[in-house]
Amino acid sequence: MANHFGINIRNRYELNEHPEQVLRKFIRRLNDSSQPFNLKTANNKVFFKTRAEEAKWWSPELSISIEQSENGTLIREVMGPNPETFTFTIFGIIGGSVLCFFAVMLALSQLNLGLSPTLSLVVAALALLFILIIYSTIALGRRRAASQMKAMTDYAKEIMSC
Repeated sequence: MANHFGINIRNRYELNEHPEQVLRKFIRRLNDSSQPFNLKTANNKVFFKTRAEEAKWWSPELSISIEQSENGTLIREVMGPNPETFTFTIFGIIGGSVLCFFAVMLALSQLNLGLSPTLSLVVAALALLFILIIYSTIALGRRRAASQMKAMTDYAKEIMSC
């Protein structure tokens, strides 16, 4: 999984069991205090979160959708960052991008008017640096979360194989 570059990693596969049987396997584990992750179910979905005492800012979440298919059960997994981290990241990247865009537009206007665009170009460079720092921080978190991501998907597969 460490070779994926997307924000959310999506996997899908099929099982030869009925969806209700697969969902019951997860429901049986809900109240098990020895499990390594917090599990929640709603309708045909199962959500995995890292336990609070082990959670870090880079800790991933896993969402599993269980659906009826022609051959049994279709499993759709979506692995991604927790929503707070995702929201902050997107806010920072969009904010930095907007600031950079307006700084470059101001610099071009200043050039056309024969004024010095130095301050605008410095702001644009700082905005790009800010975006790069956010992206690098998220890449570092993604690398640190690789073991948690693997443990989470392995545990989900272990439950489904019982």
